[in-house]
Amino acid sequence: MDIDCEGWSKILKVFPEMEFSKELEEKPELASYLRNAINTKAQDVEEPEELKECPKLDNDFSKFIILNGLPKCDEKKASKLTALLVKLFSKRNFIITEDAIEMSWDAEKNTTG
Repeated sequence: MDIDCEGWSKILKVFPEMEFSKELEEKPELASYLRNAINTKAQDVEEPEELKECPKLDNDFSKFIILNGLPKCDEKKASKLTALLVKLFSKRNFIITEDAIEMSWDAEKNTTG
């Protein structure tokens, strides 16, 4: 793209979906205007993760259990499967509540297994 510059790289880190290719293809004369505007405005752009008030993510995965290979089922059977998982884990002295279990769903409202 004709607007590649330091400011554009900085903006793309924060707004990766920003795209001007179509507009620049239709009107190439916009490139110099955009490059100047981007370099001017990019000075004010701060990466959200670098702000001091940004909440820190908890990267400790020791609190999670991931189960693969569970049967695929609909919503009704998924609630039964959840109850079964709670029961099985409680036998092993893992205290898990049904609302703490998350399942992934496909477009047809079935679990992905």
